[in-house]
Amino acid sequence: MVSIIIPVYNRPVLVAEGIESVLAQTSPNWELIVVDDGSTDNTWQVLESYTAKDERIRVFKRDREPKGAPTCRNIGAELAKGEYLIFFDSDDLLLPHCFAGRLKAFKENPEMDFLVFPMGMKNLQGEIIEKVIPECEDFLVEFLAYRLHWGIMCPIWKRDFFQKVGGFKESLPRLNDPELMIRAFLEERVNFKIFNKNDYDSLQVISPKLNSELSEKLFLSLKIFIPEISRKLKNKGQEKKVSFLKEYYSLFFRSYFLPKQTSNTKQPFFLGVIFFKAGVFSFYSFLIKTFFLFVFSISNFFRSKALDFLLK
Repeated sequence: MVSIIIPVYNRPVLVAEGIESVLAQTSPNWELIVVDDGSTDNTWQVLESYTAKDERIRVFKRDREPKGAPTCRNIGAELAKGEYLIFFDSDDLLLPHCFAGRLKAFKENPEMDFLVFPMGMKNLQGEIIEKVIPECEDFLVEFLAYRLHWGIMCPIWKRDFFQKVGGFKESLPRLNDPELMIRAFLEERVNFKIFNKNDYDSLQVISPKLNSELSEKLFLSLKIFIPEISRKLKNKGQEKKVSFLKEYYSLFFRSYFLPKQTSNTKQPFFLGVIFFKAGVFSFYSFLIKTFFLFVFSISNFFRSKALDFLLK
């Protein structure tokens, strides 16, 4: 049996659509666990209405801190009865053949710890674009370099392996998906298979994400994410791969400056120090970035040139 786990907060309509996509599955061997993160609208009432429709659906309220999707996902995993786990967000959708195809793949590959399947991306106009997973020699490098070829709903995990890895890191308000994947790739003798030739079996809704709230969550997450991942790489003898993490600085910089065009460089400088101490930036690179941050903050004339450099 596969256990599907959804965290939700104030999304009654969207989570209902997600639950309907589970109910539409061609395979009956599933349970659905939805963990509410303290919704203040009618989300809980919607969830309870579904438990009356199908006994395979179980709903819970988050009963511990911290607030957030990672905590809800871990609570769901602790309550799960299935041998396999699939996580997806309240605005994601599964196609009807998803569970049947993934369970069949695990039956044919019982030695694997997790499997990954392609997804489609649905834009605001309703168009669906398939996100192709490329052939890669080292998917660890891809995730270290913020080249994320799949979303949270794409892997199906053996529950024992998920627990061995340690689940989602609950202190991260963002980046908990790539952080988990990086830890999984670093696990000794990990076995996984990427089904990049298959058709997509899930859908992720694309929505605008450049805003001040995202910037703050990225800042709080990267303060933890960068030192810890850097330390894990060094402990695993893969110190040379630490430099790939520099792309996460560009990610933060885009979210911090582009939406609001601020000249405040306090957080980018503070993160630059963290990246430097973690070994992501060399001393020379850190000095250059600091200089361009200064230029960016004092001059509109040089702003575009400094921005181009800082995003490299």
